[in-house]
Amino acid sequence: MSSDYQIKTIDRNDLFYQDPFLKELYEGSVNIPLTETLREFGQTIPLLVLQKNETAYQLLANFAVFQSLNFLEVSRLYCRVLPCTLQPYRRYSLQVLHGWNELQESPILRAHLLQQAGAHCTSEELLSLLSLMGLPPQRHMADELVSLLSLSAETISALHHGFLALKSAKLMFRLSHQDQKYVVKILKRYKPGGSKQYKLIEMITELTRRMNVPVANLVQKWLPSDQDSVSDNSPQQLQNILRELIRLCWPEKTKLDEQFLQFVHSLSLPKNISVTPSSSYEEESCSLCIHFASADELRNMWDKIHPLFSTTQGDC
Repeated sequence: MSSDYQIKTIDRNDLFYQDPFLKELYEGSVNIPLTETLREFGQTIPLLVLQKNETAYQLLANFAVFQSLNFLEVSRLYCRVLPCTLQPYRRYSLQVLHGWNELQESPILRAHLLQQAGAHCTSEELLSLLSLMGLPPQRHMADELVSLLSLSAETISALHHGFLALKSAKLMFRLSHQDQKYVVKILKRYKPGGSKQYKLIEMITELTRRMNVPVANLVQKWLPSDQDSVSDNSPQQLQNILRELIRLCWPEKTKLDEQFLQFVHSLSLPKNISVTPSSSYEEESCSLCIHFASADELRNMWDKIHPLFSTTQGDC
């Protein structure tokens, strides 16, 4: 066991957050599964804290655990106490190691830690911290993460709490803080994930810049006045929003899509046959696909369909 810390219990009221930013990230939000685990089994992992004086300790990691213990009104907390004389790099390394789970879940926590470490550590030490986080030890990686802290408060909160993916968050840099606020409202309302979330933000960004209007003008109709109401058909509403945005972004392609669908519908194709157009309709050609349940079914049908394909070679 390292000699640069000690284990002891501390009064909950003697613990404080490093700065208001972290306090705002966690205040008002409690991890329910974590809280229930702590309620059942108690605190098993000490909080990492830095001793500032006899009765003041700065919380360095395990913020969600601290919030849950506060919620449960536990008066004495089990802590791993670091001395205020500890070297900065050692302190930040311990923050990474003891706060590993939270850092992996929140790019904002990683960004905040790197921002703080950048003011007290050498460049080599900063790159070493990136390695400890499981990230490539490259300066631009640290700069990219720290830049997330320049996003709006709503975007930062959404990214921290998992409403917004890191890949999608990078699109938000193209929007003002006010515009980001309305994008986050849409995300919280309809909860798109993965590629749908990225596409939604990409199209909203493209349209608001092309039309030179605030995002609020574009999305207000999709934000009911009663934000507390929950709709059972939110997934269907999200699909409708995406379709409308696609229509606004690419009206000509949407028109061609509709025309092609009408053409395919007019053919009255069997269920096992489909027709697809060329990519982006760059050519007039199209492809016919026949689905067989098995290779044996194709083999049995081949003698009948082969002559047909042989005579139509070169046609659409």
